[in-house]
Amino acid sequence: MERPNIAISEEHFPPCINNILNGLSDGRKRSLFILINFLNSGNWKKEQMNEFIVKWNQKNKPPLRDSYVISQLRWYKDREKRLPPNCKGNGWYSDFGACQPNELCGKQNKTIKNPINYSFKSLNPTRKFRKRKK
Repeated sequence: MERPNIAISEEHFPPCINNILNGLSDGRKRSLFILINFLNSGNWKKEQMNEFIVKWNQKNKPPLRDSYVISQLRWYKDREKRLPPNCKGNGWYSDFGACQPNELCGKQNKTIKNPINYSFKSLNPTRKFRKRKK
């Protein structure tokens, strides 16, 4: 089954992304990388994504420098879509307190390996994810 070609709405964001969106004091640069890749993979338009991330940055304590955020957004602008880091990767969500699983992405559900998988699963709960052959 193909992924939907619509922008993922905030109601389908996983808990880790919602925790990042509340603003952070630690993990802000990693979170910027995560958000850019998550929103890009979630079919957000570049202008919409840029505006959303600039607003998010104001919630951080302290915010990242505007020039840093803009340079990162500019660098990713013409890049191919790339998934955000996987949930269990070292140095990511758990390390700065963003990972707080709910029932959909909790330990019982082994199909959710990446925040974007959560969103697509949330959009279509009956969808089965297949492992890729290596």
